[in-house]
Parts: sequence; C-alpha cells; structure tokens
Amino acid sequence: MKKSFLLIILIIFCIYNASQASELVNPKSQALLDDIRIDISDSMSRIMDFESSEWNVYLSKPEENNVSLGIIVEPSSKTVLSVSSQGMGASMGLKVGDILKRITINSVVHEKSYQRIEASSGDKVSAFVTRDGANIELNTVIPNNVTPHWQLFASPSNELVFDTENNQLKTQMFQSNDSVEILEKLQGRINLMLSDIQRLEAEADNVEFQVDLSQKTKSETRFGITIDKTTNQVIRVDEGGSADSLMLQPGDYIKSIRVNGERLKDISELTLADGDKLDVSVERDNQQLNLTTQVQSKLIPAWRFVVEKEAQYPDTACGVVTLLMTPKIAQDIYNVEAAQLDGDNVISSKVIFKLKAGAHSFKLYDKIPSDKVVSSFRQRRPYKVGKTFEVKIEPNKRYYLAAKFDRTKRWKTKDGEYWEPMLWKVEDYECSL
Repeated sequence: MKKSFLLIILIIFCIYNASQASELVNPKSQALLDDIRIDISDSMSRIMDFESSEWNVYLSKPEENNVSLGIIVEPSSKTVLSVSSQGMGASMGLKVGDILKRITINSVVHEKSYQRIEASSGDKVSAFVTRDGANIELNTVIPNNVTPHWQLFASPSNELVFDTENNQLKTQMFQSNDSVEILEKLQGRINLMLSDIQRLEAEADNVEFQVDLSQKTKSETRFGITIDKTTNQVIRVDEGGSADSLMLQPGDYIKSIRVNGERLKDISELTLADGDKLDVSVERDNQQLNLTTQVQSKLIPAWRFVVEKEAQYPDTACGVVTLLMTPKIAQDIYNVEAAQLDGDNVISSKVIFKLKAGAHSFKLYDKIPSDKVVSSFRQRRPYKVGKTFEVKIEPNKRYYLAAKFDRTKRWKTKDGEYWEPMLWKVEDYECSL
C-alpha cells in the first residue's frame, strides 16, 4: 500500500512576531505547543469577526477534562476523512476510510454528530465501523489524564499588559454567543493537547515544565488546509483562511493553483500576501470547478498563554471575599447575594467570607433592581437565575464580587442573560487563619 502523507499549509504574513519561552524536552510536545499557538491565534481572529466593541479574555484550565473524538466525517456516507492524533478516535484505532455505524459512551448510543462527541475521564467509548468490508468494534477507556494549570489572556489592544497574578481582573463581555462558543471549544482543545504534553514530558522526567507564549497584534494571511500530499485531496479546511473563502471542501482534489496568474509547480511553494488574486482548480464529485478569491489579511489580537506550577500556600494563608459595595449605577454594576460556597449552602445575609488561599466557587444571585430588568408595571421579576463564579484566592487580598448588568438584554430574564457575575475590585488586605 502506498504510504500517504498529510501536508498542513499555513501561509502566514506577520507584521509582528510571537515570542516563546518553554521548558519542553520532547519534540512531540513542542509540536503540540505549536498547534496550541496556531489554535489561539485562529480563535482570537474569529472572535474579532463577531465583536465590534472593546473586549478582553481570561481563560483557564476547565474543571473537567472532556475529550473530543477528533475526527472529520463525510456526512452522507459516514466515511472518516481525517483522524486527529490528539483525539480519542486515534487512541481507539479509528482510521481514514472507516465507515461509522454507531458510537456508544458507557453503552449508551450517542445521538449527536460525530464531530461534537465528547467523553470524560473514565468513560468507556466504543465505535462500530466497517473496514475493508468487515464489521469491527473498537473500544477505549478515557484515561484520568492530568492537565497542568494554564491561563490565557487576550485583547484587541496591543497595549494590553498581562498580569498573571491579577487574572481575575480580566473579564469577557461579548456581544455574540458565537464568541463564547469559540472560547469554550478552544478551552477543550487546549486542555486536551496540554494533557498529552504533560504525559510526554512526564515520560522524559520533566514534570514541572513551564510555558510562556505571547503574541503582539499582527496581520496574517493563511491558506488554511490539510491535504494528502500524495493525491492532493483536501482533508480539512480551516475556518477563516483563504481556502475557506474559496469554499474548498474536504474530499476535493486540487488540480492547480495560480497566484496573480502565476501557476505553482508545487502546493508547498504557496506564499500569499494581502490583495493577491488566488485561483484554484479542483475536482469535486467528478466535476471540474474553478474557484477564485482575493486574499485578505486578518488582524490577530494580542494574547499571552502561560503554563505554570500551581502556587503552594501554607495552611494559615487566606484572603477575604466581600459582597459589600455601593452599586456603580453609571457603570451598570450592582450587588450580588451568595447562595452557595464550594457546594455548601450559606446564609443569604452573609456578605464577608474569610477563605483559605486557593480556588473557591460561589453560586451567586444578582440584586439588580427589578425596575431595571423588567418594565415598571410588573410587580416582581418573574425569574431569578443563580450563576457560578470561581475566585482564585491569593494570600492577603480582598476580593469584591458584583453583578454586571447588560441593559441590551434586560428582557432576557428566564435564563438570566441580562447579567454576569464579575470581580469588581481586588485590594491588599491582611488575613490569617
């Protein structure tokens, strides 16, 4: 059988270069870290497409390690077109060309599209496929992987100063739900790749590695496809690249590429600049298509990605969380009420909490006046929704929690879309247990 190779084409034109500092010793770990860097830039650029007002991002390691299947499937035939080396599909032995019949998680048939399947640590995942005419059952158990502590900061402002010690001050106020979805998926992918990096580095006795990647605002042009180098068949099309603008699809066969009228001898020679005319001839379903687009550079916001050891504090180290504050009506900032702390119920009248250093989770309810949320003729708010907010307590700090009111969503009371919990202020404060 002829061996095939995948070629990932990421043509980039940068105004500013990224800086990188890491302590990785395994080359495979470094390759995964490069994937994380590209993924962050792509995701932040996509958010720019949806957001017009000022925004910034603070993202960190999620509490649960969900693992994606990591495959691309042709919808009608259910044929596997691509298998990511970082997904559970690869670990269970799925191959390009397999025809999926069904997938079960803990013996329950999964009804979602295959690309959206996720499993958690300890889950038993089974795939039933047809391969070369034979029916095969593939099984795997999701391991209890350890993911190091990580943080991501981003902002469209090139002047943003990233501060890992006061990361709670980084909030995210988005106009579009698409932006939130992009971040949620990015968080899962980073968690997955870092888990693999942790495993690879542990095998090399490098268990306490640290990473610090940063990127200033830059302009970028990308073709953005993964192809089979032997056949020039498109395996994957990255969202937001020039290939996406051309409407290339997985399964297309690239016959020729012209840049400003000049035909390329080899796809690997492709370089793009803003304003270039790109013409691509492809074969799709036995038909010849000529696709044309003009290359447009995209702005990538500034970001910083940090992987570090979690701080270890003495048992007497503590900080204070307070709900006492004067509402900042002009800024749409109001008081909150705590219902739970770390899963335990608390008295609603309690407004000051002395806590051990480390992460703590509050369930909060807003105290935004009803006449701000609903029309004045209503006697009371019809719904009140509690929201979870995590605070990372550092020694000798006082944290003020509040509710941020979004007046553009004042009518969306059923799901509590009109407000978000926030950390309003952090200040020095002596504390001991």
